[in-house]
Amino acid sequence: GFNGNPDLVSLRVNNRPDDTRWVVFEGNGNYIIGTFDGTEFKPESIRMISDFGDNFQGPRTWFNNPGGDGRVLQIAWMNNGKWPGMPFSGQMTFPSELSLKKINSGIFLIRQPAREIESLHKKGYHWENENLIPGINKNLIRKIEGDCLHIKGRFDLKTAESFGLMLRAGKKNPGTELVYNVRRKTLSILGRNIQLDPVDNKITLEILIDRASFEVYANNGQTVISDLFFNKENDLCYIMFCTGGELMVEELDIFDLNSAWEQEKK
Repeated sequence: GFNGNPDLVSLRVNNRPDDTRWVVFEGNGNYIIGTFDGTEFKPESIRMISDFGDNFQGPRTWFNNPGGDGRVLQIAWMNNGKWPGMPFSGQMTFPSELSLKKINSGIFLIRQPAREIESLHKKGYHWENENLIPGINKNLIRKIEGDCLHIKGRFDLKTAESFGLMLRAGKKNPGTELVYNVRRKTLSILGRNIQLDPVDNKITLEILIDRASFEVYANNGQTVISDLFFNKENDLCYIMFCTGGELMVEELDIFDLNSAWEQEKK
């Protein structure tokens, strides 16, 4: 049986127009890849997880975008949230772009933040080839503050045992920990441990932070975690850390984000 209303969409494999598959999505975002002749869907994969978070429900796709770029975009409902003082429950994710990629012997769904999110970028911060060593006083991103951010980074694991970020920390709140464990090959947040293998001893992370949510895209969209999290209004700080040995921050960009809802950009 399928969970919720299914969605069915055709996607290119490795962006090749002559190599396509159909993807059936369940209501919780899980998916099966196969072929479809207009009448019958024939699965070619097992059921796989497209989002490891707790708050990803009812994803919907659209395409035929102006400009004819052929992209397939998706947005989902972030369910089960209670926003203090707000007359609604639930919010939407940031939109993402979907594609299929051959990885080793299989074909997998890739989700990446829609490129239009870059139109919301305000001030940006950039680091490259920064060698981190363990220690709280070595916080590379101590000047970052905010509740709406776009973070993009590529990290060489070198000799580190783990590395990560404390999101939305405050004076009395250590923040929400996102951590990669090198030995276990797991990415962990809010009590969930997700298997994530390095590529050439590197991990890439792209994180979208909204006032009450985070969406983590790991290894260029192979693994995604969408979740709600609630912090005090003044918890706006971020900490980057590593343990056990050195971590090379090959490239890191952090952008403040404008609201998508502002009628007039000041």
